Amino acid sequence: MNEELPLSEVSLLAADLQVDAVAVSFSVHYPSRQAKQDLATLRNTLDRNIKLIAGGQAVHRGVRMQNLWICNDLKKIPDICRQCFPGFIQNK
Repeated sequence: MNEELPLSEVSLLAADLQVDAVAVSFSVHYPSRQAKQDLATLRNTLDRNIKLIAGGQAVHRGVRMQNLWICNDLKKIPDICRQCFPGFIQNK
């Protein structure tokens, strides 16, 4: 089952859950321009201390903003976690 959460609810949910990061993915079928706009909106509505991690083909290049990490290779997740969260320990 794939449930989509409206973008307008992500920031509220992140605040309610007191998360350290939000990760989103945009498929190749999602318009790149819309993905960039959605990321900018999300970044502006999230608490500035919450990290934003984005992946997917729609954001594979050309997106830069504060507290945003682009990850299009799942093998890079541990590296991003180490950058985002000092003290991150990866279980093997």
